[in-house]
Amino acid sequence: MIWFGIFILLGVIFYKRLKSSKPVKQYGDSVIQLMSHEAKPIGVFSSPPIQTVTIFSSANIDQVALRTAEIVKLNPWLLGRLIRGPNKTLELHYFKDSISGHNAFTHIHAPLPLTSSWNEITDYLATISLVTTGQKCADQATQYLFQVILVDLPDGKIALCVALNHTIGDGHTFIELYKMLDYRNCPKSLNPTRPFINSKEVFSTCSPYGDKALNSSFVKIRVLYHIWLFFYNKLWFNAQKRAAVYRVSMKYVDAVKANHIPTKDIPFLSTNDIVTSAYFIATKAILGLMQVNLRSRLKLSENNAGNYAISFVYPKEFFLTPCDIRKSMGQWQQFPTLNNECPTFTQAICGERLCLLTNHTSAYHELFLIEGVPPLKHSPLARISFLSFDTMAVLYNHTSQEIRLRVRGDFEPTSELFEQVYE
Repeated sequence: MIWFGIFILLGVIFYKRLKSSKPVKQYGDSVIQLMSHEAKPIGVFSSPPIQTVTIFSSANIDQVALRTAEIVKLNPWLLGRLIRGPNKTLELHYFKDSISGHNAFTHIHAPLPLTSSWNEITDYLATISLVTTGQKCADQATQYLFQVILVDLPDGKIALCVALNHTIGDGHTFIELYKMLDYRNCPKSLNPTRPFINSKEVFSTCSPYGDKALNSSFVKIRVLYHIWLFFYNKLWFNAQKRAAVYRVSMKYVDAVKANHIPTKDIPFLSTNDIVTSAYFIATKAILGLMQVNLRSRLKLSENNAGNYAISFVYPKEFFLTPCDIRKSMGQWQQFPTLNNECPTFTQAICGERLCLLTNHTSAYHELFLIEGVPPLKHSPLARISFLSFDTMAVLYNHTSQEIRLRVRGDFEPTSELFEQVYE
């Protein structure tokens, strides 16, 4: 009981700290009010930046610097500042005519030995960006919300690192910016103005059960537990569990697709359906969350910058097979429904698991910085940070032909779909 009381106390202290506000400070000549969920203390506001690394055999440094300047000139909000507004709102302040775009670009040499492993390289690359969480940088005089870094690696290769503050954009926003670095593409203006502010009201209609589940005692207790666990590990052990990486067997995926008999409700199975179901089973989740981009469903443009991806929440009976996932995706406003029960408080304290999967493969872009030099490999970058779920994972393209799953937390795959990669 003593430990339980301590972890509740730590949770309350952490939550109040996140909710603390500061006076508004005007910056620039333009202000955008962010959506309500972007201002919530637990969510994208406190999430680490979205970061990736792409490895090339060579690159034109001046060309990448110039392209970065063009991107921020067309999107000056990337050089803005996050300012806490009245009534717990959050604003993005910026100059319409951007200041020098080159402060979003940096070129450095990695101080690493030639014998460095891929894990050691990515651990280093994950820390070099000055982009932080929205919570850390809000109201600060100096803020980095977007950064492009070229890194000379010890073996002569070039690493392209791109980082975006998660408060101002989701994975889709990141990919749109990332694709602009391709010499074959023309930079374009994204629209940072939010079409609505009360996102809770809008998003809850898209996933009624999700809104119910995420406000359940089960989720709150699991999140509080992980707050306690984070501080416990940080204070006493100063260590966090490293992410594990798995290669997805496309041979296995193709076999499952080939064996599927199409029906009216389930005309086909996607790679996402197959991987998502297998992932949640391997995590032994009782509640599974899958990030879904709502732009098309909300009739928004692909150029709308912001956080329009929400978690579709599935109780266990809705992800037992790939067909369950496909059916729920096809009838997303009906499955699951408000009539479905949420896991209970008792299940939370007994260790039942809450797990999240984010899929970046649908937005994969084979980036060319210069003609004739394809990317060698690609990976998300993750800093050691608070983990609010029992397991979190990102599905991504390591190359154009290879899909990988990067997992933090409890994960025990039993099928041949996942093959662990030791880097």
